[in-house]
Amino acid sequence: MTAVDASAKPGRRRMWILAGGFLAAAVVAAGAVIIATQPDTPEDVIGDYLDLLLQRDVEGALGYVDPKGPLDWFPQDMLVSEAIADDWTVAHIVRRYAERDDPAVVDVTIKAADGAERQGRFELDPTEDGGWRIRNPLVLVSTVSIAADTVEFNGARTTAEEFWVFPGVYRSFPGLKNAVTAPDYLAVPEPDGDAVAKDTYAPLFSAGQDQEAVLGRDLAAWLDGCAVSTELNPEGCPFAAGYEMSSGKAEWVSLDDGTDYLADKVTWAVESYPKARLVPTSAAKFVLTTVAPGVMRISGEAPPFSPEGAPSEKFSGNCRILLDRIEVMLTPDGFAFRSSEVEGTC
Repeated sequence: MTAVDASAKPGRRRMWILAGGFLAAAVVAAGAVIIATQPDTPEDVIGDYLDLLLQRDVEGALGYVDPKGPLDWFPQDMLVSEAIADDWTVAHIVRRYAERDDPAVVDVTIKAADGAERQGRFELDPTEDGGWRIRNPLVLVSTVSIAADTVEFNGARTTAEEFWVFPGVYRSFPGLKNAVTAPDYLAVPEPDGDAVAKDTYAPLFSAGQDQEAVLGRDLAAWLDGCAVSTELNPEGCPFAAGYEMSSGKAEWVSLDDGTDYLADKVTWAVESYPKARLVPTSAAKFVLTTVAPGVMRISGEAPPFSPEGAPSEKFSGNCRILLDRIEVMLTPDGFAFRSSEVEGTC
């Protein structure tokens, strides 16, 4: 007779077999009782592994990862329970080839809370003890395309651009939901022979409910920081007033009224802050478009460019703020900015 062991883990069936003495492997008494456990199938192993991940049992899930494999090749910051969403499901687990195939192939489909699905594929090797070892239990994700200095999954953060994650669903940048939103990342394994397959995550961001306010706040703070500089062309800032002389250094200020001065330092101040709109691109990056232009005020004291030998005098003028050359980056708190080199915005 046969019966299902109710104590087995979800997704795993164990068959207890009562047989006559002719099956004897361990004789207990006359009419021997033989207890045999049906070997786990590859589907069972994958089912058990995903059950642990659904429960966010990282310690148990790491038991399926070969410590002698490529685990140490890439950062493990995201191999933590805090990174994995707790509201995803496994839609399908399907063995694709006959049992004699080596490696065994098991396809899985995972489903996010919003209904999005993604299919992946595990490969498993038979072990000497009759079990199965998962060749590719982890997913190597690349976020190099994302304009962010820190990647956030469900509250866990890393500054690495490539790192390991468990298969599952990851809520992207939840700490920035007021500024931007991104679709969940569904991590599924893909075999690549003896190489480590890399999965690129480059989402198309959408505007958060308070994006305009967050953008305005961070843009103003950045411009205030740029205004502290006394350089004629503050590095990484979207305005400039200086031109190079023969020395190769900016020592010549040209103002919007046509006057020129031989100055080596100036005073900057924000006359009016620009208003901008953030536009996400398909490459997981952002560009700024100008809604209302901003103005920087420049002032100082220096001799005019001509006539030669003229005494120093005070000067001041207005300079444009160029937003079309600004690189926008996500930070844990909002946005950061850096401008490519600009020339002569006054």
